Amino acid sequence: GPARSLDTGSDFTAFRTFGVIPLIFAIWAMPSATRGLRGEEEYGRWELLISSPITKRRATLATMRGLYGSLMITLVVSSVVITFTSLIWHDFTVSAGLFFALTLIATAFLFTSVGALASQIASTRRLAATQTGLVLGVSFLVRAVADSSPNIAWLHWLSPLGWITESAPLTHTRWLGLGLTFITTIMLTVLTISLSTRRDLGASLVPERMTNRDGAKISGTFSLWFKLQRANIGGWMAGFFFMSFAFGLVAHGATTAFGSSSGIQKAFASLGISKMSELFFGVIFMILTAALIFASISNASALR
Repeated sequence: GPARSLDTGSDFTAFRTFGVIPLIFAIWAMPSATRGLRGEEEYGRWELLISSPITKRRATLATMRGLYGSLMITLVVSSVVITFTSLIWHDFTVSAGLFFALTLIATAFLFTSVGALASQIASTRRLAATQTGLVLGVSFLVRAVADSSPNIAWLHWLSPLGWITESAPLTHTRWLGLGLTFITTIMLTVLTISLSTRRDLGASLVPERMTNRDGAKISGTFSLWFKLQRANIGGWMAGFFFMSFAFGLVAHGATTAFGSSSGIQKAFASLGISKMSELFFGVIFMILTAALIFASISNASALR
């Protein structure tokens, strides 16, 4: 994101945190939402649930409450830790710390609602996860382009991840970006609950496309796994490509921002980092490694 101020610990924390943590929360929220709704319906448990006096509307609402409740626990724990830190080090006020915690977790609420809505639109959990991942990928790419130059920073307002960037916790504290995030979350949640009552069990707003699945020869376990997972593998490869492309767009601006601060240079020189490009790409490779771990877990569980 934009380096608004890097001369204090709180400013530098905000600058480094909001490039990574909201993205991780969004990646975590997507499969949780699709698994809790379309996944349970696909496995047949939803049919057993709504055969009781519980209606589809109530069941969907209860699932959403459970998903948001788990996020509220994370928010409370984060708020306590951040508030405790502010009282010890006095780098920022308690109110600024609470706003910081709320902004960190906001993307998880938003992409939980996106995943829930995709579960009503898509015919399978895998397709719902793909649609949600596409929304996240486009949001990330738009934010990365907006970060590449101050002249096009207005593109932040076209991306949910950009709304979080514009909230600027610990530096300027803008409520507009955070407000847009939660207003969108509420709207998507209401739409999800409404759609859940308008479709039959197992049905979707977008019907599954029927294709000929006999084109590939199945000669063993590996070929079967590859045929079933080739769309997932292609999605991860495309995601890695666009993530790397987006990071490349902001590399020059980020290294320039780091290099303009003598304090940052001195701090990382003690760790053996003499070039700011080494610092930037070290962080980028760490993020890509985490994404590769997510991809490995996804494909391994799919094989099982």
